[in-house]
Amino acid sequence: MQVKTPPSNARPVEHGRGWMQDILARLPLPLLRIAGAIVGTAWYACHRTHRNTVRRNIAFAFPEWEKDRVQRTVRQAFRHFGLVVVENIQISVMTPAEVIGRCRIEGSENLMDALSLEKGVFMVAGHLGNWEIGLQMMASCFDHRFVAVAKKLKNRRLDQFVYHMRTRLGGDVVYKKGAMASMSKALRHGEITGVHIDISRQEEGIDVEFFGRKATATPAAALIALRHKSPVLPLTCLREPDGKIAVRIGKPLTLVRTKSLRDDIRTNTQIMTDDLERIVRRHPEQWWWLQKRWKDYYPELYPEHYRNRVKSLRRRLARKKKSMESKRAKINSAV
Repeated sequence: MQVKTPPSNARPVEHGRGWMQDILARLPLPLLRIAGAIVGTAWYACHRTHRNTVRRNIAFAFPEWEKDRVQRTVRQAFRHFGLVVVENIQISVMTPAEVIGRCRIEGSENLMDALSLEKGVFMVAGHLGNWEIGLQMMASCFDHRFVAVAKKLKNRRLDQFVYHMRTRLGGDVVYKKGAMASMSKALRHGEITGVHIDISRQEEGIDVEFFGRKATATPAAALIALRHKSPVLPLTCLREPDGKIAVRIGKPLTLVRTKSLRDDIRTNTQIMTDDLERIVRRHPEQWWWLQKRWKDYYPELYPEHYRNRVKSLRRRLARKKKSMESKRAKINSAV
């Protein structure tokens, strides 16, 4: 593997950008941080459901914290959310050189050592810091194919924007459906693949302990890494005090391999989850607390979520009833 050194005037791979995009790409960090703080503060003030979700999650994860500390972290988290939104709009038009200039990469030797084993590399990450810039940084810095697994967004236009942002510099993205085959193929070819392990639906995941409470996590990382005997490296994209992103590639995690694949998957998924938890505890304001991490086992944390589901179900039933009545009326009129 070779490290890329793009020239300072490198252009995006798709097309030359217009003058408005150029201004956006060159917006200095101080102004970007102000814009992010404004967006995050407005988000906090205007979205009661999200505000309650974040507050309950943080209080649940840190029961020893006083209310003032919880509330302070909630506000910090929303300012961070706002900055991530603004920053992702910006990086969607940045050149490889500009992406590299926004970040600091640490631990590249860990990745090169792992790739030298020729078994592929599996990278595990969480929704921490600005995780979106990680794929762009990998594509900008390293002359090696990187395949990331993502969830398809419900909003079609937003999904198209995010997909374009993630792949425009050369990274590859596969959606969760059918992702196992794509990840296995990448590892067989000695390539890099990665997945976020801190979100999973109950029917897809396995039980783990996260902040001392039962949650679910995807078993895909442990399963594929064990099958291919690939090294597993943690990847974090944390924001530093000066606003830049530290893309850190950790040393390979020590996985357990016994004769029981079922037990090994559970044990190793917990090892990966524990590693992520340690980082979240050090940087709680940078984790994506908006996700309903414990909803499968502690639904009382998210009453709005279930009320909205009931309302949505009632609306669907009402539409179906109206449609059936319309069809019945047409049949009666025809007779």
